[in-house]
Amino acid sequence: MVYTSRAQRKIYIVNWDGSGLRELSDGFGLAVWRDPRDAREWLYYGLEEMQEGGWTCPAVYRTLLDNPGAGELIWNKAPVNVDSFQLSEDGRMAGGNFPWPEGGVAELPNQSIKIFTKGCWPAFTTVKGKPFYWIFDGSHRNLTIFDLQNNNQRWQVNINDAPGIDGHEVYHPRWSNHPRIMVMTGPYKVGSGANRIMG
Repeated sequence: MVYTSRAQRKIYIVNWDGSGLRELSDGFGLAVWRDPRDAREWLYYGLEEMQEGGWTCPAVYRTLLDNPGAGELIWNKAPVNVDSFQLSEDGRMAGGNFPWPEGGVAELPNQSIKIFTKGCWPAFTTVKGKPFYWIFDGSHRNLTIFDLQNNNQRWQVNINDAPGIDGHEVYHPRWSNHPRIMVMTGPYKVGSGANRIMG
């Protein structure tokens, strides 16, 4: 398991049983990716800073999990929000906010960026070799999904009409390891000037 200590500004790795704790790097861990060509595992990370759009990393680096060393620069053309950097299966693209609220996809390493729209909680997945990206709308009710190999064809999926949600706001949509399964939190109901989870 890889985790970040914000208090120490360091990234650690530990076995599931709590043994083998060791420091990997300074900074904030953004993603872990396994190269499908050779099964090597990489840590993607940056140095966290607060900006108007939230916590961001102005640059993204990577290093091997089992042999961490000097970081290899992967991206520095736009700040990356720390809660939204996700890699394609082949590691050649990353989806995220660059920075919030600008949602888009970066070509790696350090090539171009395509901004699609404004939003939050972006996610990235690969389905049978095809990359897909989504971004959550400002009303916190719909996902816009982009087919990145089909001229960025897009469609909207409503996620707040499920039984028990009843049209209220939802938050934190995330794709699982399987592209047909996602999670979210909610429903949220506005009350006393702030959103709150309904009991």
